[in-house]
Amino acid sequence: MTAFFIIIGCIAIAIYVLGTYGNNKQKKYENSEIERLKKESIELFDCTKNYDGIIGVDNISKKIVIINSKFSKTHLINFQDIIDCEINKDGQTVFKKSLARTVGGVVVGGVVFGGVGALIGGLSGSSKANELINKIEIVIVAKNMSQRNFRFVFYHKSYYNKALLNKSISQADSWVNKVLSIIEHNNK
Repeated sequence: MTAFFIIIGCIAIAIYVLGTYGNNKQKKYENSEIERLKKESIELFDCTKNYDGIIGVDNISKKIVIINSKFSKTHLINFQDIIDCEINKDGQTVFKKSLARTVGGVVVGGVVFGGVGALIGGLSGSSKANELINKIEIVIVAKNMSQRNFRFVFYHKSYYNKALLNKSISQADSWVNKVLSIIEHNNK
């Protein structure tokens, strides 16, 4: 029985050490990217940070910045290139806003699956009282780029707790509104 507790203790210590190492590596990457961006005159005045990285906006350079520290990748998305925004819950689209051009050149915006006000209900509402949400992410689609889809995960079940889930839903809703504002500005 003592050997069992020693093994469990060693496993717990190993998990803690690996987790701490990973978090320190991610923080180091985030800090170096923020410094690099500052040297390029990109300042993140409005940003959200979580376990996977940082999403931020620079209204002066007109860019959205996604720092995915988990995979050591940073993406800069010009405002004028943004054509679509969606929120996915467990891989299913619960909100989408996109621009579509008609033949006459008039830009038309369309909301699929309800308005922004329905977003929080779509993310948190469930027919099952104890349904677990595994993942909440925003997807930003840009035109004329080698990579068109940019994803930022606001919530992943491996970090589960109810308060974090509610905070993540609120952050996703806030970012959808920011991106919608950019899309509507592009529409003018």
